[in-house]
Amino acid sequence: MRPPSPTLVLATDGVPDVDLRLPADAAPAVEYAAEEFRRHLCAMAGAKSCVRGGRTRIHIGDADAAGEAGIDVAGLALGPEAFHVEARNGSLFIVGGGPRGVLYGVYEVLERLGCRWYTPETARIPRQTEIRLAWGSETHRPAFEYRDNFNWETADPVWRARNRFNGWKPAIPDYLGGHNDYGMWCHTFFELVSPNEHFERHPEYFAMAGGVRRRDANQLCLSNPAVLRLLTQRLLARIRAAPKATLFSVSQNDGVGYCECPACMAIAAEEGSQSGPILRFVNAVAAEVARRHPRVLIDTIAYLYSVEPPRHVRPAPNVRVRLCAFGCCQAHGFGTCDQSESRRFLKALNGWSRITSQLYIWHYSTNFVHYLLPMPNLEEIHANIGLYHRRGVYGIFMQGQGDTGGGAEMTALRGYTIGRLLWNPRQPLWPLVDEFLSAEYGRAAPAVRRYLDVFHGAVRADRSLHFSLGEPPTSRLYDECRLRPADRALAAGEAAVTGRERLRVRLLRDGLGYARLGRAVRGFRIKGNSYRNDAGPVERALLARMIADWRQGAIEHLSEGSPMKDRLAMWRNRLSAHRIVRLGDADMTVAVVPSLGGRLLELHAAGRQWLVPADPAGGGDYPCPEGYSEVAGYVSGSVEPYSCRRQGGWLHLEGTAGNGLKLARRLRVRDGVLRIESRMWNPAELVADCSWGGGFKLLADGFVAGQVALAGAMESVPAARLPADGTLAFEGERLPAGWELDFGDAVVKHRFGGHALYRAALKRGNGLSLYLCSNLLHLEPGAEIRCWQEIEIDAKKSG
Repeated sequence: MRPPSPTLVLATDGVPDVDLRLPADAAPAVEYAAEEFRRHLCAMAGAKSCVRGGRTRIHIGDADAAGEAGIDVAGLALGPEAFHVEARNGSLFIVGGGPRGVLYGVYEVLERLGCRWYTPETARIPRQTEIRLAWGSETHRPAFEYRDNFNWETADPVWRARNRFNGWKPAIPDYLGGHNDYGMWCHTFFELVSPNEHFERHPEYFAMAGGVRRRDANQLCLSNPAVLRLLTQRLLARIRAAPKATLFSVSQNDGVGYCECPACMAIAAEEGSQSGPILRFVNAVAAEVARRHPRVLIDTIAYLYSVEPPRHVRPAPNVRVRLCAFGCCQAHGFGTCDQSESRRFLKALNGWSRITSQLYIWHYSTNFVHYLLPMPNLEEIHANIGLYHRRGVYGIFMQGQGDTGGGAEMTALRGYTIGRLLWNPRQPLWPLVDEFLSAEYGRAAPAVRRYLDVFHGAVRADRSLHFSLGEPPTSRLYDECRLRPADRALAAGEAAVTGRERLRVRLLRDGLGYARLGRAVRGFRIKGNSYRNDAGPVERALLARMIADWRQGAIEHLSEGSPMKDRLAMWRNRLSAHRIVRLGDADMTVAVVPSLGGRLLELHAAGRQWLVPADPAGGGDYPCPEGYSEVAGYVSGSVEPYSCRRQGGWLHLEGTAGNGLKLARRLRVRDGVLRIESRMWNPAELVADCSWGGGFKLLADGFVAGQVALAGAMESVPAARLPADGTLAFEGERLPAGWELDFGDAVVKHRFGGHALYRAALKRGNGLSLYLCSNLLHLEPGAEIRCWQEIEIDAKKSG
C-alpha cells in the first residue's frame, strides 16, 4: 500500500508561510516561475504583501538542492519541457529539463491547488486562508513536442505559457519560457524563389502545366538542380539572419499547380505520390542545412495534392513533415467517419506514421467562411488529438480564428480545451468544458451546455451529418429542429445573467440568427426591373441587432481575411432589391446589375437564356457569383457597387474593388454581338500586386464540342476533352484569339484580346466557364491594363 503523501503547509491564517529558493544562476524563466508561485499564493491567501520568508522551503529550478536531498535528477532524464515535483524532508522541489519545464512544474502545483486560467481575462484563483499541499513524487512530460493554437481569443503570451503552449503564433517571450521559433512559417516556395525576380529569365525554375512553364502555376520545378541550389542559398541566408529560430519551412505554396514536367512526374510516379518530389527536394535542402546548422530543423507540409506518403524516400532526421487535415469532416473522429477526405487522411496518417517518428499535424478547428455558426467539433478534436498521440505524432498546430477581434463560435473554449488536451490527451473532455463554462458564463453555464449538447448530440447520433471548415448556413446541421431548442436554451441563459456574461450568451444567439439569416436571404430572382429575394423588415432588424452586438463585442471579422465592412456590404446586398439595367437589340439582350459588382445576370440570344443563375447552395458571395463578373485579385470587385451611366450606345460601369484598385468596363450590344471593354488601374501611390480576371459561366446544356483559334487556325476541342470538373487552359504564347462552342442548336463565338491577358480557360463544372485572366501584375501608381471581349451567339438553321 502506497504511503500517504506528505502534506506541506503553504499558508496559515491568510499569511503565506513559504521560503522560495532559487539557484544563484537562475534563468529569467525560472525567476518568473518563482514570481508566479509567489503572486498566486498571495492572491489565494488574501495576503496584502508578497512572500519573503517562511518555514516551508520551495526549491524552484535548483537541481543541486534536489540532488543534495537525494533526488536523482540526472536519472530522471527530463526533456526541456518535462518536470519533476517531489516533497522531501518538509520541502518541495520543482526541477525541470529546462527553464520551461520548471515553469510548467510551478503551474502544475498551482493547478493542484485549484488555479485555472480559462482565458486571458477569466481565471480562477481560489481564496483560502489555510493552504496545504499533499504531494509525493511526480514526473510529467508533454504528450507532444510542439503544441500550438492559432486563436485570437487566447493569443496573450502569459495565458499561453500558463496553459503550456510552446508554439510561436504568437510568440512567447524568453522570460515566459520562450517558444519553438519558426524562422519561416509555411507556403515558402515563392518566398525563397520568387517568380517576380526570376520568371522572366528562368521560366524553367517554375512549374510546368499544360506543356508550358507558368508564372502562376503556383509551385516550383523541384527536379531542377538550379532551383535546389538557389533555394538552399536563400534559405541558408535566412537562417543566418535569424540565429534564434530553430524551425524553417521549405514548403509548397497554397493551392495546387504542381510541376508536370517529365522529370517531376517521373519522380511522382516512382514514389506513388506528389509528396515524393517534395520530400526528395526538402531532404536535399536539409542535408546542406545540417552541415552548417545542426540544431536547425526543416519543416514541410503534406497538403492537398501531397497528402499521401511516398513509397521510398523517408524524411531526413532534421525534417519535420506537417500532415494537413484539410477538407476532412469536423464532426467525427478519424476512423469513425465515412467522409471521403477523412478516410483519405486517416490512410495517409497511418502511412506517414510508419515512415517517420517525427510527424507534425496541421489540424483545423473553426469555420473559416462563417466564424459565428455553431461548430460542434469538441468531441472530434478530443478524439483526434488522442489518435495523433497513439500514432506517435510529435507536434500539433491547431488553426482556429487568427483574425483580429476574435468572436468565432466558442473559440475561447476551444483554445482552453485544446491546450489541456495537447498536454494530456487522456483526460476526459466534458469536465474541462463544464469547468470553463462555469467560469465564463456564470449562472448561464447550464443553458450554454444545453446549447452545446443540441449540436454535439446531433452529429454524435447521425454519423452521416458531416460538416467542414466552410459549412454554410444552408447545411442541414442548422435546420430549425436544432436552431429552436438551442435558441430556447440560450434565451434562458441570457435572462439569467448581466454584463459581459450576457453579451457572451447573446453572441452565441447571434450565431443562430446568422444561420437563420443565411437561409432566409437565398432565392434571388428577377421581379420586373429588380433582382431580389423575399427578405424584408424582419431580416433587416435581425441584422441590425446582430451588428450592435458585434460592435459591442469588438468583433472585426465574420470570415477569414475579410474585414467586417466587406461582410456587412455583402449582407446588405442580400437584404436589398437591386436595379436591373438592360441593353440589347433584336438578336441579343443583356441584363446587368450594377450594384452587385456590375454582374451580368442574363444573356438572351438564339431563343434561350445562356448564363448560369446564382446558386443558393453555392455559398461564397451569393448572389454575386455565376453569370459574368470581373475581379481584381481573388474576389475583390465581384460584390462592390458600380456606378452606371449610358453614353453613345455604351453602358459604362465603374467601381472600386476591396483592395483599392479601380475597375471599369463599358458594354455594347450591336448586330447581335456583345462587346465588353475592361480597364483596371491603380489609383494609389504604391505598387499594387494584383491580377485581373473576367469570366462568363454558361449553362452547359447541349454542349457538343468547340474549336479554339490558335496561331490563326481553328483547333478542335471535343467535349471529351472537357470532362466534368475539368479545365482546358491556354497560356502565354499559346493564348488563343478566341473559341467557338457548339451547343447543338447554336454556336457561341467568344473572341478576346488585350495586352494584359495571359491565360484563357474552358472549365466544366456548374456550367461551362469561359475565363480570362492576367498574370500576376505589379501595377505602378497610375498604371492600367485593358482588354476586350466579344460574345456572338448564332442559332443553327434547321434542315
